Amino acid sequence: MRNVRSRFLIQSGRFCRRRGIADGQTRRFDYAVLQAMAHDLARQPWGGAPRDLPPTLANLTPQAYNSIQYDANHSLWNNIEERKLDIQFFHVGMGFRRRVRMFSLDASTQQAREIHFRPELFKYNDAGVDTRQLEGQSDLGFAGFRVFKAPELARRDIVAFLGASYFRAVDSTYQYGLSARGLAVDTFTDAPEEFPDFTSFWFETVKGDATVFTVYALLDSPSITGGLQVHHPLPGYPGYHGRGKPPLRPQGYQTAGYRADDQYVQLRQ
Repeated sequence: MRNVRSRFLIQSGRFCRRRGIADGQTRRFDYAVLQAMAHDLARQPWGGAPRDLPPTLANLTPQAYNSIQYDANHSLWNNIEERKLDIQFFHVGMGFRRRVRMFSLDASTQQAREIHFRPELFKYNDAGVDTRQLEGQSDLGFAGFRVFKAPELARRDIVAFLGASYFRAVDSTYQYGLSARGLAVDTFTDAPEEFPDFTSFWFETVKGDATVFTVYALLDSPSITGGLQVHHPLPGYPGYHGRGKPPLRPQGYQTAGYRADDQYVQLRQ
């Protein structure tokens, strides 16, 4: 009986390490599922502006917000040995009010699990955040994410997605360039410019020697919904590519452009 119990504990421990920080229910996911999600979302009314955050987060100053750090011990792929890539998340707060959902995806089984917000994933340092206001707030989500590369997996970030559909990456000298947007709407018309939001991300779990990571994103705005799939290489490696369909032209907006290669865009009806 003791041997059976020991084997069970060992197997359970291996399962927990493999699962990592993802704590949600298992759901099937692939690019076709993402397209269907964007299509179904387009048939629903836009969800509106982001919900209010707890006051302790909504009232953060830039200095206080920047002092909040993700705990590298809880990075997304911390349980993968000899990995060349890793991911950390940005905290919601200050002007970053959109609650973005994050998912870990096992591409071999097409199973995804959500990563819910919890305060222990972060180091609040001297930000002055009242963490009592965050208790039980598993739906806070995250503001965005950063990708890190070896050998400085906790220090050298190479890609960042933060705010609306903004993202940026480093060049071969590890210098960040200007931010780009997943989708730009009405940027040079008399109509008010529209800023779509990335509302969910799915990260394919990388192998230890991987030099390219794959991320999927769901895009939402008053006029448009969309799905995005990007294969992004480490600096110095080839391999950036994608697939998708061009945006259609609804009456809800006049002009649209996009920077990422791989998009599926659906009009909100």
